[in-house]
Amino acid sequence: MAPRSPPGPPGSMSPGRVEGTMPQNMIGVHGVSGAADSLVVVVGDGGRITHYYGDTYQAKKMESPTAANLYAVRVLSPRCAFAVGDHGAVLRWDGERWSTITMGAKDDELFAVWSCREEGVSPVDSIWIGGRDTLIVHYPATGAEGTLMHTDATLMGIWGSGPDNIWFLCAGRLALHWDGIACKAYDLPGEGDYDYSAIGGSGPEDPIWIAGRGGALLCGDESGWEMIDSGTDATLLGVCAGGPEDVWVTTHTGQLRHFDGIGWRVAAFSPFGWLGGVCMVDGTVWCAGAKGVVLQHRPQEGGE
Repeated sequence: MAPRSPPGPPGSMSPGRVEGTMPQNMIGVHGVSGAADSLVVVVGDGGRITHYYGDTYQAKKMESPTAANLYAVRVLSPRCAFAVGDHGAVLRWDGERWSTITMGAKDDELFAVWSCREEGVSPVDSIWIGGRDTLIVHYPATGAEGTLMHTDATLMGIWGSGPDNIWFLCAGRLALHWDGIACKAYDLPGEGDYDYSAIGGSGPEDPIWIAGRGGALLCGDESGWEMIDSGTDATLLGVCAGGPEDVWVTTHTGQLRHFDGIGWRVAAFSPFGWLGGVCMVDGTVWCAGAKGVVLQHRPQEGGE
């Protein structure tokens, strides 16, 4: 297990503006996702769903059709988003309300959701949902419930740049890559109790980032993986990237950390505990964590 060091910045802080909510309860929030110039959604324990509109930090608590813990969310547009969680919970936002979609079994644990635009005569979005021994592929435009596949792996995270380049992070130091035709498995480096909890990327030609226990951070692709010094021993719970020199991670000690291709800085921190889900929307970084904390960091403001 990672050492339980106190939350907060150990050294220099990255310049920028940070806004956040003070915790109102003990509910943790796990997933965060947004679409450009429109909508950011945060989901968490007890079916909690909160919307943030535009680039202003104004929260709106939404009515949720479930009390299940929600672990991940993916926003496609202001009128379309998906969230997943315990008890096979799959929720869809249609621009007016959140509703439940029946796809898997009620005992499914779902940890990840991703979307890809598939080009063609009529472009459609494919929704990929992963969890314990479960993978679901759903095409919202068809109205079908989705294709359910049982696997031997527990899918912890999904990231892709398109329908022929989708990565799945699995428990047990395993990554799967879907190229549009077949899936290939890659063993990830590590030893002892090393394991990974988050995956992210920035484009089809850019490397994949995989983060996990003890500050472990991998950078690579089909050709191989390199262990990157994350500058911390804290467990990394979330990762997203705007490019190879613009990588963001969250930690169990409540830090939001930034890598600029040369070194690391603490961009923001929560004194209330861990930070988990993290995403970038129009250059603004959002992250969420323990006790309902949601932070919004704007690196472009107050720069050096």
